[in-house]
Amino acid sequence: MKINSIKIGAFLVCFSLIISCKDVKKEASAENATAENLSEKAISDEKIDSVFALGSEKYLKMSENLEKKKFPKTYIPEEDKFETSDSGWWTSGFYPGTLFYLYEETDQEPLLTEAERMLED
Repeated sequence: MKINSIKIGAFLVCFSLIISCKDVKKEASAENATAENLSEKAISDEKIDSVFALGSEKYLKMSENLEKKKFPKTYIPEEDKFETSDSGWWTSGFYPGTLFYLYEETDQEPLLTEAERMLED
C-alpha cells in the first residue's frame, strides 16, 4: 500500500478533529451546558461520528504497516515509509492512546485489539 503526503495530511487533520470533537461532545453532554454556548460550537453528531469513523479507518490502515513493538513517529513521503521508535521514545504512547480514544467512541474491536497489541510486553 502506497501512502503519500496527502494521506498523511489527512491523518493529521483527522487526529486534530478527533481530539476537538471529543471535547465538544463532552461539553454537549455536560449537565450545565446551555443551548447558547452549544450553538456557538454547533457540530452535528453525524459530522462528529464521521470524523471518528475516518480516524478509525486511517489508524487501522496505519496498523497494517507497523511492525510489532514499533510505534509511529513520522512519515517520510520520499521513501514512502514510517519512521518508527521503540517504547522509549517520548511520543510512543500517542498511537495506542489514540486507538483507545477511537475505540471508546466507535466500539470497533480491531482498534482495541491493536491498542492492546502495542502495549504487550
